[in-house]
Amino acid sequence: MIGTFVQIAIGGAAGATSRYLVTLGVSTIMGNKFPYGTLFVNIIGSLLMGFIIALMIENLTLSDRYTPFVITGFLGSFTTFSAFSYDFWQLSSTGKIEHAILYALISFILAIGALYLGMFLARVWLH
Repeated sequence: MIGTFVQIAIGGAAGATSRYLVTLGVSTIMGNKFPYGTLFVNIIGSLLMGFIIALMIENLTLSDRYTPFVITGFLGSFTTFSAFSYDFWQLSSTGKIEHAILYALISFILAIGALYLGMFLARVWLH
């Protein structure tokens, strides 16, 4: 049990740090007028989640060994819909309701699509 907590803690620290660095990098490139960083992190995180889930479905021993670190720790702290919610609130509270709605729709559609794409890519890669 302690080993599981350690895996989650290390994975969580790595995921949160990665999220910060990716968001910072994307915001530096794309600017801060739209929450591109969070959008990018959620889409990439969903893609990785789908890919890893498909790998775990094909190889069940992988899930027992790496789930706490990768899924709960790293990806759980890398993708963050709490940041998404905050970005949505910021856009809507500053009168940019159209941007807030567009952001929500893009996030929802692309993140779920990326999850399925990740699963498809993993299956193609495995076979």
